[in-house]
Amino acid sequence: MNRIKKLRKQKGITVKDLADKLGIAQSMLTNYENGGSMPRNVAFWDELAGILGVSAGYLMGVTNSIAEDEGFEDSSHFSFLVLDEKAIREKIAKPVEVTIDTPESYALLANIGQLPDDELTKLLADVQKTIRTKYAGRLTEFRLPDKDEATE
Repeated sequence: MNRIKKLRKQKGITVKDLADKLGIAQSMLTNYENGGSMPRNVAFWDELAGILGVSAGYLMGVTNSIAEDEGFEDSSHFSFLVLDEKAIREKIAKPVEVTIDTPESYALLANIGQLPDDELTKLLADVQKTIRTKYAGRLTEFRLPDKDEATE
């Protein structure tokens, strides 16, 4: 059972009530709860997290921090989220749906898929640096834990 469904049930909210609050069809919410698809809109994740009283990162499964402001000074926006490497590796073993809606997105993914691991690591570091410096406070940086964090 995914976190959306689990939290909804813990709070005693019906699928109909939650779907109505979110302004979506019950079937869409059920699809999210069953892992058939996931919302792509950040504002939707924030609204859902607010209703369920947890962080958006927790709902998405990218962090185990339930509280929205736990460990962050500005709770209105996360500057970065450290991904749970174990959870990501478990998800990678399963099929992942990615929507490619432009030829540029397709070319980017096709090219990235050809890079050796060391070059992919460098590219990821460069992208994270750009997000940190150019888009600080407006985009969230997702990253794996540092080697020191991973061994603790």
